[in-house]
Amino acid sequence: MTKIKKKVRELVLLQLFSHTFHQGESGEIAFIEDVEEASEVDREAVKEIFFAIQEREEEILASIGKFAKNWSIARIAKVELAALKLAIYEMSYHEPAVEPAVSINAAIEMVKKYGNERGYRFVNGVLDAYRKECVGASK
Repeated sequence: MTKIKKKVRELVLLQLFSHTFHQGESGEIAFIEDVEEASEVDREAVKEIFFAIQEREEEILASIGKFAKNWSIARIAKVELAALKLAIYEMSYHEPAVEPAVSINAAIEMVKKYGNERGYRFVNGVLDAYRKECVGASK
């Protein structure tokens, strides 16, 4: 996979957010196919990233829990949680890895657009702590 486009990132965020409300009753992963404004290539990229995040969800949530000091996963706003999942995936699992500064800035911008008024500060703090310990401060 190559560089992640802004549009793909936003669609993945929206898929992750939507997934929190539309999980199948048996717990299966629900992917919302209705992504009309995206090209076929972008739709495939969204699907690939979404399912890759779902495959690593336990690891990603454990990382979020570790760096979200004094916050349980259940307390984190859903948009902010989706942005955190995507950014951690990009920095640690996506091939090639996305530069941490790029991923963190993209997450902050999406939270400013879709999240609560001050959620971007929380996201920045969690991702910066994650970057320093798990990705390395040199990146």
